[in-house]
Amino acid sequence: MKKSNTPLIPRSRLFRMVSVQTALGLLVLLSPPGCRKSPAPYNFILVTLDTQRADHLSCYNPTGASTPHLDALAEAGVLFENCFSIIPITLPAHAAMFYSLPPHELHVYNNGDKVVPLPRRPSFVEIFQRHGFATAAFVSLGVLQSKFGLDGGFDDYIGDFPKDGRMFRTAGEVNAEVFPWLEKHKTEKFFLWVHYSDPHHPYYPPDLPPELTVYLNNRSLGEFHLNKSVNRIPMTLAPGDNELRLETYNPHVPKPDGNKANFMQFALTDTESENDFTFVSTRGWRRHPETGYYLAKKISRLLVENPGGPKAVELTFQGNLIVPRPQMRRLYRQEVEYMDAQFGELQRRLEELGLRGRTRMLVVGDHGEGLGEYLNYNGGRDFGHINFLYDIYTHVPLILFSPDFEETGVRIQTPVDLLDIAPTIMSLSGMSPLRHFQGRSALRKNMSPRRIFQATYRTQADRDTFAFLEPPLHLIFTPQEQRVQLFDLARDPQGKIDVMPERSEDPAIRALRLDLERAARDILKNKPESKVDDKTREMLKALGYIK
Repeated sequence: MKKSNTPLIPRSRLFRMVSVQTALGLLVLLSPPGCRKSPAPYNFILVTLDTQRADHLSCYNPTGASTPHLDALAEAGVLFENCFSIIPITLPAHAAMFYSLPPHELHVYNNGDKVVPLPRRPSFVEIFQRHGFATAAFVSLGVLQSKFGLDGGFDDYIGDFPKDGRMFRTAGEVNAEVFPWLEKHKTEKFFLWVHYSDPHHPYYPPDLPPELTVYLNNRSLGEFHLNKSVNRIPMTLAPGDNELRLETYNPHVPKPDGNKANFMQFALTDTESENDFTFVSTRGWRRHPETGYYLAKKISRLLVENPGGPKAVELTFQGNLIVPRPQMRRLYRQEVEYMDAQFGELQRRLEELGLRGRTRMLVVGDHGEGLGEYLNYNGGRDFGHINFLYDIYTHVPLILFSPDFEETGVRIQTPVDLLDIAPTIMSLSGMSPLRHFQGRSALRKNMSPRRIFQATYRTQADRDTFAFLEPPLHLIFTPQEQRVQLFDLARDPQGKIDVMPERSEDPAIRALRLDLERAARDILKNKPESKVDDKTREMLKALGYIK
């Protein structure tokens, strides 16, 4: 029987825009005074959407990706219009969520760093575990593997990756492991973290066909996906000259003579001596003089000389298709829509297991993504998320659902950030937030806007960059260049017009700038050098975090 794509919750009403104070009147039944010190009898699921821009969900922007299942959750719950990441990097962003502490206090600045357990400052998950909840995490990106330290408080922490060498899993692959766990624990109270990362680079919807066929001496060795993983192909070279032929299928570059793909890694290695063979291009293959990457045409021919007898070798390569900007944006959108469909399957499974009526849920993005709107430090269009703190890199979705919401379809405009996730989850679950938390429950009474501190750090970012977000003002400081930018997001929502030149003498702006520069100086003075092992470095390179 074919499954319907219809959302479980009908689109039956318009959203109502309210402040958090007004919303609290609607949500007061969620945390009655007598229940503040013991968990409510509800399960809780945290869903984090890696690399998810707020404006690419249709509940935030009708012209964005079509996301009917996330839209339906928002219509049944509460949507926060202005939630912001405090760092546009996956591991430190998630660490900030779990501990409600900024990355510099956790000493987690980049992917590959490690979260060190803090006995007196536990993550909120450890509190769920102490209250008898079964706890589990299912992560989909290599930078969140348990060895990096986010597994504290989890009975089960699932972060295994496919044998094809990929360091990411699709939402469908994550669901395939989540669903049996739900079946097993459906009669228990549980806390579950589900991490989807489909919009993360490489933008590679799972239904795309292989784009590379490899031939050795006119014999096909198979079809391969470039973007998914490091590919390793065993083969045997004949004595004398051998021809490798690569045929690349790239529908995004229709010009017959255009470059179709680039290869960050390409080596032919003797499996006994581990020495690399040299190869000579005879057609459609050249090395880029600046990046060192190999550029491939539709057909590339490489000549390999084997002076001895038959030789067992391994061809190792990793690359990606060359995709123009409009197609990159379309692929990102397709990834978001695929992820939404899989989120719908999660919702459907909860309904089938009878869990939906006793499960609360919080869905949040860890950071946004640049899709060519800004120039990077090399002058090219920026696709990614680690270098900048502009709105598109930090404005993320936040949706909260509980079966006992009396009013639904509420939209809250008061700004919140990732530090508020842990206290919100604990408050909604009837637990008192921990003393070390720097965030606040998003459902707190009289929650006035506060200054949001944001940062991104070398070595994975090209520059250390810091920001204060005091809506509508967004002040950004790059110490290496002594560059200070100021954006008025009320007039310029995407942060394109720097108004610092005209407002630099404003006393309030000068005080804000001094505070930001002081904070940046103190953090950089105490920041240690980041060190990663060779295996982690290889993983970070495969995911595009380091060159």
